[in-house]
Amino acid sequence: MLVSVMMVLMGVGITTALFANESVQAAPVVLAQEEVTYSEIDAAELPEIITATLRDSYADYTVSKALLGSDGSYKVKLSQGEEHIAVFFNANGEFLKVENVEKEDTGDPE
Repeated sequence: MLVSVMMVLMGVGITTALFANESVQAAPVVLAQEEVTYSEIDAAELPEIITATLRDSYADYTVSKALLGSDGSYKVKLSQGEEHIAVFFNANGEFLKVENVEKEDTGDPE
């Protein structure tokens, strides 16, 4: 009899927990992303891992600007003839992305 009562109580507890859990809805999570601002640095100040990537992957490009982000990331503007790109690296010097930029995009530091 004690086992039967315990099973009934456990069953009610589990059922109650299941129903209670169904009525709880997760609130949407909104993460605020801080805008990164950049300040110009000398290209010689870029970490070796970045200069190695530029040397290996962008040998035909010329560095027009090197920028350090407020979050420790790096943005390097490169040009090759009429083509202008910005290459982004995280604070560890790992490649993040490359974007095309207009030559007139001279509003840096951002």
